[in-house]
Amino acid sequence: MKAEAKLSEGAITAISSSVNMDDLRQALKKRPSVVFIGNRNCGKSAILNELLGGSYLPVHEMPCTSRIVKIRHSVSENTVRVVDKAGEEVQPLTTFTKKVPAEYVVVCDQGRDQSEQLKCTVEITLNHPFLKSGIELIDSPGKNENDALDDVVDTFFEKGTTPLVVYVIDGSNELRTSDRDTIRFLQDKYPQLSFMFLCNKVDTSTGAEKFDTRSSDELDSDDEAETPTKVDKQKIVFSQLQRHGFIADSESVDTCSSFYGISAQNVREDRRNKTCSRATEIFSKFEDGLLSILEETVKRQAQQVVSKLIFLQMSLVHAMNRTKQSLPIYLEVRWNLTPLKVLRNLYLRC
Repeated sequence: MKAEAKLSEGAITAISSSVNMDDLRQALKKRPSVVFIGNRNCGKSAILNELLGGSYLPVHEMPCTSRIVKIRHSVSENTVRVVDKAGEEVQPLTTFTKKVPAEYVVVCDQGRDQSEQLKCTVEITLNHPFLKSGIELIDSPGKNENDALDDVVDTFFEKGTTPLVVYVIDGSNELRTSDRDTIRFLQDKYPQLSFMFLCNKVDTSTGAEKFDTRSSDELDSDDEAETPTKVDKQKIVFSQLQRHGFIADSESVDTCSSFYGISAQNVREDRRNKTCSRATEIFSKFEDGLLSILEETVKRQAQQVVSKLIFLQMSLVHAMNRTKQSLPIYLEVRWNLTPLKVLRNLYLRC
């Protein structure tokens, strides 16, 4: 019987290996995460602040650099701490009311010390209704901003805990080479990711409309361009995203559910003045679109996990049935015991 037990354990191990149990466990632990990523000073932190309806994250200027920030729900106080790659605290847990202390997020030192500090992650918990469902928001630097940050970003995506990426583009600079490289890298390496694109800083409305007269080369140029109108910025960026295959040609700038042109600055002014302009209306549409795409993405991931569990269950049931069918033959060959002999022996023992 020991031999039969070993055979069953081996079969179970083989079945479990075919499903990859580590991936399954990781998938079951996932919380819906949204990563906001983009080049420095594109407005990621400002957008997250408006998504949360407050000035929680510091909005800084160069030459300072931000660490990667993870924001999740808290059932009590707002807290912040900094941890290294091993999860050990580098800056201790502290509470705050309205604003995260800037020294926890922003690193202004230069050289080797800065590199070591940027390898750490800021963990923030907020008692906020938007986060109550379990959603986790990530404020991430862009690729190629800093070698130390690149390592942290790569490690984070490799964990496979991110279903949705919101790529933020500075409308004043349009779609730059570094933006295209980062988007392409993420799409090629992590094809399971869903993408949304935000063209921020569309609030400037000076200059004449020249979008229709600019050539393809001009649209893709990294050279400083004349400041376009509000409509120009999002149209130009949308056209660039289509040209490079990041948005389908069949989509239009006015109806695309994965692209929005916003002004975090104007939304902030509305919030502070308790007004509601066109900027806030568009931002609300972005929020609705974000939650809709996140819901669909999480459903798709859940279906994949359920399919794997069903496959595992069916494989185990099939293996158990085969074991039951082979057991009488195994007993007769190995121990010369027919079913009648087994019953007789049991009767005699009684």
